[in-house]
Amino acid sequence: MRMNELEVSTEILAIIVAIATILVTMVIFLIAKRRRKGKVVAMVGLCDAGKTLLLSRLVSGKFVKTYTSMTENKSAYQVDKSFSFELVDIPGYERLRDRTFNKYKDRLRAVILVLDSVNFATEYRDVAALLHDLLADWHYKGTPLLVACNKQDLLLAKDCNTIKGELEAEITIVRKNRLAALQGMEGGKASKKLHVGKEGKDFEFGDVRPIQVAFVSCSALGKDEESTADITNIVEWLNKLK
Repeated sequence: MRMNELEVSTEILAIIVAIATILVTMVIFLIAKRRRKGKVVAMVGLCDAGKTLLLSRLVSGKFVKTYTSMTENKSAYQVDKSFSFELVDIPGYERLRDRTFNKYKDRLRAVILVLDSVNFATEYRDVAALLHDLLADWHYKGTPLLVACNKQDLLLAKDCNTIKGELEAEITIVRKNRLAALQGMEGGKASKKLHVGKEGKDFEFGDVRPIQVAFVSCSALGKDEESTADITNIVEWLNKLK
């Protein structure tokens, strides 16, 4: 009997050790994952969307005259006394944008896509293609995305809900065209892997989880240093990323 009890006790001890090892491994993995979480918030968008001015407004609250950026602009964004992000304004030109954005992919905490709400009617195809490629990029999975509908203070600006709906419709078209191109080159093998949204239905931003996509209205413009920018929604979103 004593031998049987000893064998049972040994088996129980082995099970406890195995469970403890698994738990410790999971804790170490979660801690390491948290430490690897980046501190870069990349601001992307087409040329003249207002990214550089928005960066200035977020960091200093000041109006500055801006020009088309040929390189990234970087600045620390202080959430509180103990924590800050690095805001990076990525150039809008496609070749510069892709090359510059690639430098920060592995350090991303979040991405802000800034769009021009006034010129959206002529730029929506390019904005939709950019959004599609962001959502399809495997580096990006799980990274929060904010779509900042800028220049909402201007009379001809489209509202956020309209912009969101039109982008969903256009991304459905972009997705179809990209998947058709992939099927032609690789026999359809890569299409499912890179599919954005749910298969068999039109694209919706709610179908790209675990990526969390939010839309907000904003206005970084103003007329001078005394003007007040409307960036409250962006500030609140950034502060939740801590």
